[in-house]
Amino acid sequence: EGVMGRRKLSRERVVDLAQDVLDLHGLEALTLTAVAEAAGVKKPSLYKHVGGLPDLLAALRVRAYSRLHRLLRDLSPMDSTLEGLPELARAWRALALVHPGLFLLSTQTHLGGSPEVQTTGQLAHDCLLEHIEAWGITGVHALHLLRSLIALMHGFASLEAASGFGSRVPVAASLEAAIQAFGWGWSGWEKFNRRSRNA
Repeated sequence: EGVMGRRKLSRERVVDLAQDVLDLHGLEALTLTAVAEAAGVKKPSLYKHVGGLPDLLAALRVRAYSRLHRLLRDLSPMDSTLEGLPELARAWRALALVHPGLFLLSTQTHLGGSPEVQTTGQLAHDCLLEHIEAWGITGVHALHLLRSLIALMHGFASLEAASGFGSRVPVAASLEAAIQAFGWGWSGWEKFNRRSRNA
């Protein structure tokens, strides 16, 4: 076994290495074989620390939701969509730039996961909704906005990670424009709905 294999592995270290594989090569490349190679050990050695690939993925999802929750918790609440939405998007994109693999996991639903995945995922989900509700958008409309935002952020991050934009225009500038347009569109839609409800 290699140099890494001669060091004492732990569950935390195995998850760290899996995160590196995920961030560098994407979810499709995340296998126990790839993690074992990064650790410098034989694949069976990993089973002393993780229960298999599903267990490893669950640990990474917990990390992703926890990281997102911390980012959102540190944001100052805004009282309008046009102010709050860009700030939230920038914070989320910061995660995508540093840990693209974790970012993509953070956009996936936490429902149906392990108890720890569901707990940490719910914390991040609730924090996202708290920010949206601070903009005056509540109920099913808040959920509609959240789903739309996840789709927008996931699309940008996926294309950016795959170098799919193919332009000299900075991706950050395009995302800012998309978020602003999204915010204006949503604000107009909300005003229309309020007028319809009050008519």
